[in-house]
Amino acid sequence: RSAPSRRAAASEATILTRRHAVDATHKLSQDRRTNSKIMYQPADQGFATYFLAMLADEDRNVKYAEAIKQCIAQFQKQQGRSPIVLDLGCGTGLLTRLALMHGAAKVVGVDTNHTMCSLATRALKAANIPADKYDIYHGTVDEYAADKDVKFDVMVSEILGTLHTSENLPEYAKQASKYLNTFKLHGYDTCTYVVPSVCSTYLRTVVVRDDATLPPVCQAYGRELLKQCTSAPSWTPTNELGAYFLERC
Repeated sequence: RSAPSRRAAASEATILTRRHAVDATHKLSQDRRTNSKIMYQPADQGFATYFLAMLADEDRNVKYAEAIKQCIAQFQKQQGRSPIVLDLGCGTGLLTRLALMHGAAKVVGVDTNHTMCSLATRALKAANIPADKYDIYHGTVDEYAADKDVKFDVMVSEILGTLHTSENLPEYAKQASKYLNTFKLHGYDTCTYVVPSVCSTYLRTVVVRDDATLPPVCQAYGRELLKQCTSAPSWTPTNELGAYFLERC
């Protein structure tokens, strides 16, 4: 496993836990709400506490580090230069940092959450990454590109939910694709470099029961799930005690 990726996640989480582990608000700007009423709309500000579990998810971080490393290496080999990378929904800047660690010429991170942009900037500065190697922009990629003649070589993103479609990643990626360069590869004229390039969702049916042998926190969580499941099926993220119940139910 990649030690640099673990250090990146650990240093980032350290910065976050000092002051910014607050629940995300759901104040949405009227223009973004009007433009896309059926799309998932991220909060304009705030930091949801469940993000800490994601930042501490070593398997997730290592897999992203490996995929980004392979993608950039493949681009450098095939195109003969280092890529300009778009980090779509950059959050706290972890993928931006990983892309720079693995050879990106520059990364532009965009996010509609002001708090996330501030945290990403702080994390990158704390890592002593030169300011000319990245640009963190508060807004959409359309807004960033409005007054620029800009094209990106690689796109990375982690706007995933419990299901890989929960935060409309395919739709947002499609919107951003007009800013991606295309390349001729393997007989195709419109190849692009994207991480992730393929997403899969795995589902498993479980029975949650009130079990007094479980630790108190798990009992409370399980009872809340039971309440939810009486009216409708419930998706349980594996990084929020879901894995614990999968092993014991």
